[in-house]
Amino acid sequence: MGISGLFGFVVKGKFYKVVDLQKIAEEFKKKSGEDPVIAVDGSACMWHIYEPLDFLRGGQYKKFRDYCANFVQRFRDNGIHLVFFFHGVPVEDEIHTWTDKKKDKTMFVSNLFGSLRLGIMRTDSNLRTLPEAVIPAARVIFKDLGCRVYLSKGNCKHDIAKYVSGTKHCIGVLTNDSDFFAMKGVSSVLTFRNLEKDGKLKTYQFRPVDIATHLGIEQEHMPTFATFVGNDFVRADLLFTAHGNLKKRYPEKTTNIEQVAEMMKDEDPCDVVNMCKIVFHGKWRDALPMVEAGIRSYSYEPTSWEKLVAHVEDKHSSGEIPGTLLSVMKRQVFRIGEVLEDLSETKQDFPPTGLVLRPMRARMYTVLLWESDCGLCRVTEYLLTETGKVRKEEVELEKRLPDGLEHPGLQQLWISDDAHRRWCFFTWLVAPYAKPSLLEELDPQFLVVPAAALLFLKHEARVLHDHEVTAFCATAAAVAGLPATGQPANIVKTPDERAVYLASLFMRCVLHVLDAAATCGIAFPREIDCLPDAYFDGIVFHNICVTTRNGKDPRTLDIFKPQHEVTFEQLMRVIKWNQSKNP
Repeated sequence: MGISGLFGFVVKGKFYKVVDLQKIAEEFKKKSGEDPVIAVDGSACMWHIYEPLDFLRGGQYKKFRDYCANFVQRFRDNGIHLVFFFHGVPVEDEIHTWTDKKKDKTMFVSNLFGSLRLGIMRTDSNLRTLPEAVIPAARVIFKDLGCRVYLSKGNCKHDIAKYVSGTKHCIGVLTNDSDFFAMKGVSSVLTFRNLEKDGKLKTYQFRPVDIATHLGIEQEHMPTFATFVGNDFVRADLLFTAHGNLKKRYPEKTTNIEQVAEMMKDEDPCDVVNMCKIVFHGKWRDALPMVEAGIRSYSYEPTSWEKLVAHVEDKHSSGEIPGTLLSVMKRQVFRIGEVLEDLSETKQDFPPTGLVLRPMRARMYTVLLWESDCGLCRVTEYLLTETGKVRKEEVELEKRLPDGLEHPGLQQLWISDDAHRRWCFFTWLVAPYAKPSLLEELDPQFLVVPAAALLFLKHEARVLHDHEVTAFCATAAAVAGLPATGQPANIVKTPDERAVYLASLFMRCVLHVLDAAATCGIAFPREIDCLPDAYFDGIVFHNICVTTRNGKDPRTLDIFKPQHEVTFEQLMRVIKWNQSKNP
């Protein structure tokens, strides 16, 4: 039982209170005169909100936007403001933890796709995953709803804990992560468990000081306790040995949690070396650095940044700059997580999505790192590809731009009145042989996002067939006016494997296009207008994709209305641009 099992332990022991958040908000405002705030663990919140929606076909973004709005409104109706925190910059020191967790999904995903190839939709699998663009879309949706949204500058848990401890009117963190029981400065942890039960805004409230008291240890020693219980820093084999030794030492205690607490009562909790000797025996020297790193992970210290990176960091924290860009500039790391198709063992015409999109990323690195000191830059990419293998590759790039394109520096590029130059940079990133006017003159401008993605996938990556381009364009045209409720029936009952792959590849490319726009300082009309629900829906795409593959015109479907014809033809004209006409 690791730190993730601590939630189960404290729930079983009933070391919590069931609280009515409306009453808490009323009491807080009566005493302080201010509206209370809750810090929300964004990743955990997305699992809570998206859970009833389809996860396999690419995402139901219109319904998701409605669900987000309803979630926020429930709290506002009870006088509570929400502040959302999302992971931003990947922390390179935690890459090994990330890769180990992703490998666990491999077997489930391979079995799932094996069933799909046989035309079987499995209902017995517990595997669920968030569609590719849910979290990136969420940060924009919540911001548009008037909520404050922060992207982490490093460790997201640290940023949440610093906010909670430094904000007087914050009444706690809403999360399902038991690591917050040990985070410095967090006095109240609220959970998504039974959050909206019986029509009321009720939830479980945990106070870390009460949990520590029950365990018989001081709250200041909770980080040490959590590390010995298991928080991903100590290797699994060493942790197994430690827990086995503790079980022999305290046979009367039935759980790892109680055994670790008992050891800390018997020993000096500040003497980490001695406790390592007790639990790891002869392997204590191997384990000690991992234990010390685990304990440090619960504390946070302020950091200093170089002038340009600090400017980017400020824009990143306010949600203007995606974490991937700051990651490249500061750490020169780009981490690409799995989509289901990348973990499949299929050897069909499904190249790993991360590799397909590398040329666009390489050009983006050039723009971002133009002002770095060396002439040759390297960006470390971590890609999770087939059968869950993690590939660590160094992407080398020269600081070279096409003729006529001069880099003025990032800050100048963003603030300059020369909007056309920004479009020139953007077009070079997403479709290097196209004229900037091809995308710059698109109207409405949110169509730039799907158009740029399809230009890249069709003409540079060359992974799309003509009928698939038609399907994406028809989907974009039809989805624009589609209501969140009363959507058309799902004609394709069993997900089509190729369509599943294409949906994720397209959405991953869309995210790269938005990263490229941020790199060049382009915000289109409004960021909220460029979200996936304006041009994509997984179920609609599935229906249209299978229709076009069978040689039928998608405009014959009931979902396609006469008013969609102009948008469809406009997109098709852009995508039919022929690469061979250019040098």
